[in-house]
Amino acid sequence: MGWRYLLFTLGGITLFLWGIRFFVFTLLESPRFLSGIGRDAEAVEVIHKLAKFNGRTPSLTVEELEAPGRAASARSSSQERRHILSKSSKYDPVHIKALFATPKMAWSTSLLIAIWGKDSVVVAHVTLTKFRYHRTCLHIV
Repeated sequence: MGWRYLLFTLGGITLFLWGIRFFVFTLLESPRFLSGIGRDAEAVEVIHKLAKFNGRTPSLTVEELEAPGRAASARSSSQERRHILSKSSKYDPVHIKALFATPKMAWSTSLLIAIWGKDSVVVAHVTLTKFRYHRTCLHIV
């Protein structure tokens, strides 16, 4: 019976913390994303909010953010500009190759993959062992 109280308590704490996160803390959209879809004014506003939170005073204006875009727009359309900004967010094998670019990065990446693999094997083993134990205790064949 005690495990039910534990689950209800943990569920209540989780729900309470979710409510605090949802209603108290605001998550801002990425300035890079906003700029990529052509909402430069909102991107600058987000940068100003972040700077204010960190105790800094930014000097970035919408005109400064749009200046490189105006130079590029003389050569290409805005749709092409947006495509270029969001292109680096697409999946590409180059992203995987970058994880092994230096020996240190290769070591770190390999170590993380090994740890994740080990953890998944351990979780699967514990789950199966627990299932077999309960099946044996309940005499289910």
